[in-house]
Amino acid sequence: MLVVWACTTIASLVLLAGADNLSLALRLGLGAAVAACLCIAGWYWSWRPRMAQFRVARRDALLAIAVRNSRNGWMIIDAVNHTVNANQAYRDLIGATAISHPSTPEAIFADKESRDRVRRLQRSAEAGVSGADELPLPLGDGSIRWLKISANSLAGSPGDMLWRIEDVTTNHEMQDAIRAEQEKLADFIDNAPVGFYSADRDGRFQFVNGTLAGWLGLAPADLAGGAVRLADVVVFDDAASPEEHGQGEARLRARDGSERRVRITQSLVHGPDGGVVISRSVVHDLTEELAWRRALRQAEEQFRHFFDFAPIGIVVLDDARRVQEANAAFRTMLGAAGDCIGRRFVDLIKEPDRQEVGERLA
Repeated sequence: MLVVWACTTIASLVLLAGADNLSLALRLGLGAAVAACLCIAGWYWSWRPRMAQFRVARRDALLAIAVRNSRNGWMIIDAVNHTVNANQAYRDLIGATAISHPSTPEAIFADKESRDRVRRLQRSAEAGVSGADELPLPLGDGSIRWLKISANSLAGSPGDMLWRIEDVTTNHEMQDAIRAEQEKLADFIDNAPVGFYSADRDGRFQFVNGTLAGWLGLAPADLAGGAVRLADVVVFDDAASPEEHGQGEARLRARDGSERRVRITQSLVHGPDGGVVISRSVVHDLTEELAWRRALRQAEEQFRHFFDFAPIGIVVLDDARRVQEANAAFRTMLGAAGDCIGRRFVDLIKEPDRQEVGERLA
């Protein structure tokens, strides 16, 4: 506004002075302009500190509002552990009422271990090292609230300390749930009815589950330690190296020298050079399967013996009622017509019984 006034003044003086006094008018106008500029500069420099103070005050006010409405708890204590200030979130997290004096972070906890950990945070902050810890706070209803507590010394205010408390109960519950699932998975893998192992290209075990280690009479740590290698406990039926087997039967050699027949199925992980980096293998115990095989073979042998030497005639027919097999007794019954394989069974029956037998076989 002062600049506009100076310009207007110069123009008015020029018009009033006319051409004869133009120089005097310009000098007067320039003087007025300089005076206006000096006034503006004086106003600016006189108000500049006040403006800076206003900005600082506004910033502090906004910070105070943010702290007051924060979901995290904030507390300031002095050099003798007296509470200077605490926001409402701090009171809510520690269970303090609106009119009660909020406890310091150390006084929140009843157990010695938690108090000692809070004191360690305080000593570190006093030494200029900020720190944080997560501590359980038992509540009146029997539940646990997990609090993340951090401490920072306040620069420019010796002895005063800023404490921050955050409710991390949800994070702990999620971590507990994940940990429980991981423990279930680890227990399943370790105690599965099949063996698991992983070995590198040199046959060093990287992982062995409890089932496979039990078959070998060793602890998983004994196998994964590197002292025992794959070739020491797994013997394949041919001279090929284990890496060349996608699936095959082998013998497990236990520490006591006993052997167990197994079937190994594995996948191979190859490196950039194409070589095998690691194998992931599943080991199936064939003990029961081999027992079933032996029992089935014995049953087949017993049936064959009974079939061949039975004192009565026995035949095996296909779907078309043609003879597939016939024992010696049945061939003897046929006499000269003993070559019956491939013939319709009813054609071997004489009349008048052929029709009745055909109806029974239909």
